[in-house]
Amino acid sequence: MVDSAEFIQIISNDGDVSFLNLNCQVIHLHDQIAELCRIFPDNEIDLASDKGRLQDFNVAVQTQPTELASAFLKSKSVFVPVLVQVLDDDISTTSRPTSSKKKEDSERKVNYQPLLNQQMLQARFPYFELQLSTGKAVAKRAPSRRASTKPPKK
Repeated sequence: MVDSAEFIQIISNDGDVSFLNLNCQVIHLHDQIAELCRIFPDNEIDLASDKGRLQDFNVAVQTQPTELASAFLKSKSVFVPVLVQVLDDDISTTSRPTSSKKKEDSERKVNYQPLLNQQMLQARFPYFELQLSTGKAVAKRAPSRRASTKPPKK
């Protein structure tokens, strides 16, 4: 019997583990991850591997939101969600931009903030160090207060 289900593991917040099905549109997976991380869905989210390599998931959300997530992410992988905060004032900070022209991460001033408790991150992934999909290390910056990380109370 062949297992056709494609899932990824998301570790977020205080070590919460969630299994998400990749057989859905990229935008729906993004929104589900945002809900798990308790942030607004219009925030830009990337995913980092267990070693910290970013997957450019945020780029897939912006450029190919209706494609299957399985085309971009490897099944059975473990990911840490990362909040991507654009620091430039002239660039939209939403994951669903109105303009199709958007600077690449290498050209934008960006702050990356893992959405996993720092102590849990170090305990679970001792070799975790954020790096771009190109392999270049991410410059460490203080977290920005620009993007809200808490959804409104119902």
